[in-house]
Amino acid sequence: MKENSYSASTINIYSVAARQAIGYLRLPYWKINPEDDLQRFWTYLQDRGLTPSSLEGYRKGLSCFRDYLYLRRRKKRPPKQINWDYYLSGLPDWIEEHVRAYHRLSTRGWPPDQVFRSSTCLLSPLTQVLRFMHAREPLDNLEQITPERWFERLDERLREGRAVDTVNGELVLLCSFLRFMKAGGYPICERMLLIPTLPKPKRIPKDIPPEQLRILFNEIQQEACSEHKGKSRCGRMDAAWFLLMLFSGMRTGEIRRLKRADIDWERRQIRVEQSKGLKDRMVFMADITMNAMKSYLAV
Repeated sequence: MKENSYSASTINIYSVAARQAIGYLRLPYWKINPEDDLQRFWTYLQDRGLTPSSLEGYRKGLSCFRDYLYLRRRKKRPPKQINWDYYLSGLPDWIEEHVRAYHRLSTRGWPPDQVFRSSTCLLSPLTQVLRFMHAREPLDNLEQITPERWFERLDERLREGRAVDTVNGELVLLCSFLRFMKAGGYPICERMLLIPTLPKPKRIPKDIPPEQLRILFNEIQQEACSEHKGKSRCGRMDAAWFLLMLFSGMRTGEIRRLKRADIDWERRQIRVEQSKGLKDRMVFMADITMNAMKSYLAV
């Protein structure tokens, strides 16, 4: 953390969290269970009446300490588990079975390291809508999910000041779930599939003018040349990231998963594995991209 120019206050609070955990557990670090033992200490911290800001600092410190423990054991941190009890709370059993089946089908096209995040993006809005409808009037079958019930949900979300994209996302997910159930032979209210999404506000054009790209890249380069180690490191990373997207056409998720072993420097190629649609492909690197990546790897 010091080498990467973390602030002294951040290093201090993270270190305090680790020291207190070791003191509370009374175990040498190599005997600490990164999950169960640290969770026990976290429960203890929550009962101490600390301020929200202190608790948040300790939480982040314990997360770093957990990563350190796995690193010393030469093991990968286990993937996060989906909290099904949270998502399905308040829903009848028959809906629970259908939601689980829909989720299983959806995961088939997701990269393994994206399953938890994508599951959250799917389950949270879908089950919120279903819980809302079931709370107003118990659902006994899928045909009771009608446009009238959806418009009640829509009015509620608009009163809360929710963004158009948020509301549209709920409708799209709900209709996708109903189409899945229809394909499985279950009767649904066909009128639900005819509801249009709300008009979206005018968006920024996807094609950025070259002059704006030059301005952005110049800002990145200035940060990469900074005398501050942390800013310089971030600037070099941004330059590599920016150029991989601009000239190699890589997606942000593909860059996050990029490993040294995927790079063939001699052939100027990068192997992208299990990306969108779980497909593999090769992309090529320009000279400026290779130089930016080597500059970042050097630090």
